[in-house]
Amino acid sequence: MPSKPRFARPLTTAKEEVDGNSSRTILIAVTGLSPAVLTETVWALAKDKAQPIIPDTIIVLTTLTGEQRLKEQLFGTDNLWLEVRKQILGRGHADDPRLDFATTPDRLRVFTRRRAGVRVSLDRMDTLEETEAVGDCLVEELWNWIGRPDTRVLASISGGFKTMSALLYAAMTVLGHPADRILHVLVKEPYDGGTDPLFFWPRQPRQKLMTTRASSVGPKGTELNAVDAAPILTDVQFPALRQLFGDYGFKEAPTFGNLVARCRAAVDNIPTPAVERLCLVRANLTLQVNGETVDVSKGHFYMLLFLAECASERTQFERADDCNQAYCEFLLHEHRSAPAPHRAFIKERLDVVTKEVKANDAGGGRFTKTLSALRTALAQRGGIHGKALAKYLPAGKSCLTLSADSISIE
Repeated sequence: MPSKPRFARPLTTAKEEVDGNSSRTILIAVTGLSPAVLTETVWALAKDKAQPIIPDTIIVLTTLTGEQRLKEQLFGTDNLWLEVRKQILGRGHADDPRLDFATTPDRLRVFTRRRAGVRVSLDRMDTLEETEAVGDCLVEELWNWIGRPDTRVLASISGGFKTMSALLYAAMTVLGHPADRILHVLVKEPYDGGTDPLFFWPRQPRQKLMTTRASSVGPKGTELNAVDAAPILTDVQFPALRQLFGDYGFKEAPTFGNLVARCRAAVDNIPTPAVERLCLVRANLTLQVNGETVDVSKGHFYMLLFLAECASERTQFERADDCNQAYCEFLLHEHRSAPAPHRAFIKERLDVVTKEVKANDAGGGRFTKTLSALRTALAQRGGIHGKALAKYLPAGKSCLTLSADSISIE
């Protein structure tokens, strides 16, 4: 497989040449045992009322069996691919360069992995090595196209194993640009593979279908018309992280694993702001860092409230059991004064902590476990402000390392 794509024919459309616009759209799809997802996607794109799109080039990545199924069903005796091109492109379809797709290796690509220095085609994804190889192939293909001037990539995640779809989504998140799209197409049962002949698109030549299984439309053997099916095309939103990190320092397509590792490193190196203002509101258990709300659980909120009160009062603990005892007394006070909706939760937490204190389990008690979980939650799910606050949590038994002037409790 060449490192750069080969063009079977010009990618600009006749209309684009007239308009002087050389922009092009590349549809990259994963498929498995149901090649119909490709025709359904192409049809739904072309018939989209809000923004009809006809891709210039189509590239499919699949398994060995997926390749065989696609060749048989779309390029067999019925030549369904030719039929769908005729219907979408109209009379001039033979000379229209759009919907450029064929069974050549530059358009229909089988996933491969290296084994003993040799490229081996894949038919399954049963091992970590095979999964990583699929990710490598997807990154390589996307790398060839994304970021080219006036080129937009549409990634279809409808077909193939779920892992393929997940890997393609992940690769698009790391490599994609805001103008690119991730697409998913749906058809209601029994059009989703439960008919004979199979459903491929609403205006397909063979219109009379018969269900092969009982479904919502009736028992097995119910007659249907293909034209009554309505493929639903949806956009799957994704963050275009490449806008932040560029090419991550790579000059050529990396492996999927290396790309993810470099992306993680880039995220970890984002500077976090200092916590200048920390506000905790008891009434609705709201936490704000530098004016931005950070989502935390009830248990984590009360842990932060305890730490904030200790910091405000400049209270520090020399022993772990003293810290646990103070936390227990804090929960008891909160239970007495908290609004009614919060008392049941505080009582439950208080009972657990009290039992641990009585059992002399201070060293490995609830306080230590909750503090560790809080640090992880803030760093991983609290956004940049939660990550910032995590740095001020005590490393041991001391209090929150913020100045009292930075803390407000309401």
